[in-house]
Amino acid sequence: MTMITTSPMNPRPLPTPKPPPRYYADAAEPSSAPPSMRVPRRSADGWPDRAPSPDTGPDAADAAARNAIVCVCASGGAGLSVCAAMLALTLAGRGLTCALVDMDLARGGLDVLLGLEREQGMRMGDVEAPLGRIEGEALAQELPQWEGVRVLGADPWNGGPAQWWEAQAALTALAQVHDAVVVDGGDGACIGEIPSLGRSPALIVVELSVPGLARARSLSRRLTRLRDERAPEPWLLGVYPRGVPRRRAGVDADQAAAYLGAPLAGALEPKPSLTADLLGGLGIRAVPRAYRAVYGTLAGNVETALGRAGGRRDGRGGARRSGRRARHGGMTGNDRGTE
Repeated sequence: MTMITTSPMNPRPLPTPKPPPRYYADAAEPSSAPPSMRVPRRSADGWPDRAPSPDTGPDAADAAARNAIVCVCASGGAGLSVCAAMLALTLAGRGLTCALVDMDLARGGLDVLLGLEREQGMRMGDVEAPLGRIEGEALAQELPQWEGVRVLGADPWNGGPAQWWEAQAALTALAQVHDAVVVDGGDGACIGEIPSLGRSPALIVVELSVPGLARARSLSRRLTRLRDERAPEPWLLGVYPRGVPRRRAGVDADQAAAYLGAPLAGALEPKPSLTADLLGGLGIRAVPRAYRAVYGTLAGNVETALGRAGGRRDGRGGARRSGRRARHGGMTGNDRGTE
C-alpha cells in the first residue's frame, strides 16, 4: 500500500517521494534494483571529510590482486597508455573479458586517446562509492566499449581527480566481473595508494634512451618497496623514443636488459601511421603487425599469471570479438588495416 503525506499549504494528499536510484551497494543490504536503474551520480558539494572504509574483504581484495595488470612508466610521453590499451586489445582478442582502467587520476585522458571522448558512459569522476563498494555488473554496463574492451577513463578536468578509495572500489568491482583488468598506472603512484595493486602482475614500459633507463631503474626500485614481496617480478617492455631513428637512440634492448637486470619482452619502434592517428584523434585502429608478436608474448605471460593459459574461445574456435564498429569511418581496425 502506498503511503501518502499532506502539506500544510496544500491539503491534498501527496505521494511519498522515492529515494533516487543508485549503482553502489550497501555493505549490509545489496541493492536489488536492475542494472538499468542504477545510474551514476556525481557528488554535489565536494568529497566527504573522511574516506569511507573500502570493501577490502578477502574475496574483493583477491579478485583485484589476481585479475589486475598494472602498467607503469617513469618517462612521460613514452606511450604507456597506448601500450596498456594494446595489451587489453590483445587479451580481448584471445577471448578474455577485459576492462581498461585509467588510474593516472591527476592527468587522465585515456578515453580521449582511444577516440571515445564523445561516447556516452561513465568516467572516473562519475564514480561514487560512499560505502567503498560498487556492484561490478552495474558499473560495467555503464562504461563505454572499445573493440570489446570496457573503458573507465579518468577525467580530472571535470571536478578534479577522483579519490583513491572510489578508484579502488571501481577497480575491485570490475575485477570481480572480468577475466582481466588492465590498469594504466601512470608513474606508479596508484600502487602505493591501492593495496591490492601491490600484489598484481606489473608491466614497466621503458623508454630506450639513457635518461629513460635511469628513470626506469629508479621506478623499478620504488616498486620493489611498494609491492608485496610475493608479487611476481615485473615484465619489461622497451619503446624507442618518437622522432629519433633507432640507430641514433643510443640504447638497444640488450643494453637495457643488462642495465635493468631483467630481459625485455620486446622493443617497439614508433609507427608513423599510429602516431598520426593518435594525434588526429582517431584512436588505435588495431595492434600493428610489427607489434603483434611482442603483445602476444605479453598476453601469454598475463594468461599464465592469471591462471588462464590459452584464453577463452567461442564455440567456432575464434576469439570472442565485439560487433561494435569504430566511431570514425564506420570501420573496425581489421577492416581498415594496419602497418
